[in-house]
Amino acid sequence: MFPVYLAKNGFVPPEKGIYYVVAKDGIYMRTERLHGSCMVKVSNIPHLDVIQQKPTFVLPKIPANVMRQAKLFFRTVFDVHHSESYLTLLYSSKLQTYKLWCPEQTVTYSSVEYNRADNVPVEDRNYIGSTGDGWQMVGTIHSHCDFSAFHSGTDEADEASFDGVHLTFGHVNQDRFSIAASIVFSNNRTKMNPVDVAEGIVFDSEELIREEEEETRGFYKRVYTVERIEYWHNLAPMSEAEETAHIDFEVNVLPEWMKKVNKMVLPDYKPASTEQSSHWVDMWRNHKNSRNQQEFRFDWRKEESDYNMNYWDGD
Repeated sequence: MFPVYLAKNGFVPPEKGIYYVVAKDGIYMRTERLHGSCMVKVSNIPHLDVIQQKPTFVLPKIPANVMRQAKLFFRTVFDVHHSESYLTLLYSSKLQTYKLWCPEQTVTYSSVEYNRADNVPVEDRNYIGSTGDGWQMVGTIHSHCDFSAFHSGTDEADEASFDGVHLTFGHVNQDRFSIAASIVFSNNRTKMNPVDVAEGIVFDSEELIREEEEETRGFYKRVYTVERIEYWHNLAPMSEAEETAHIDFEVNVLPEWMKKVNKMVLPDYKPASTEQSSHWVDMWRNHKNSRNQQEFRFDWRKEESDYNMNYWDGD
């Protein structure tokens, strides 16, 4: 085993020997050869133990009423706009409870953009030593319309600098839904079981889903089958008091939230002129003629592990 040093202020590396140095930009190993020596950057220190990255969620579970409010909001947005939607999850250490904040947002079926400046008033965000309740952002909850709940690449990029717990509702248009949860620390994401971070959701069943996906590159099309497990959940039954509070939310709060949701209007493509439209058609025809009108599709079927070349007319 070789010694390990920290490259802190005042560190003077030994002039001889093989050793490791942990520096600001990574790990280095001093190597010696007949022709000289060098500090070489390495990926790890082999003789040290591996640290298991096991996150812990120490806040109380998100209460059932918050989960019901989120689900109702997501379903209402989907019914009205056929779109995703977003909520910020807040926690007050003073009150030891959660609440949701609905910022202004522009939504589509596959995305949501929210106004990050639309946040809890400053007086409510003041912490210890103030009169505010200390509402602090600790996570997010957003919807995936009528398809599966998962954290997409866009979600991961948006939440990379947002340490906290993040939940996604899928299939919000039906009573039985999918839900995904993860916890983020300094751009390190770990999947969580939703029932470990939230109350009021009950596991229903699991289902094997087979879906065909395709990847197109030019005139090459790769078709393959993906298998995954869909985990279905339901909302837990409400007590009489919870039902009364939920009705109050639906009547008094939900309409105010819906006023902050706007559907993105995508402009229809219209050629500037007939000549421009004909130009694109001619380009397409010339391209096909240049290949002797034999466009083809490249299909790869994973389950059969075979390759098929088929003629493709470009549609």
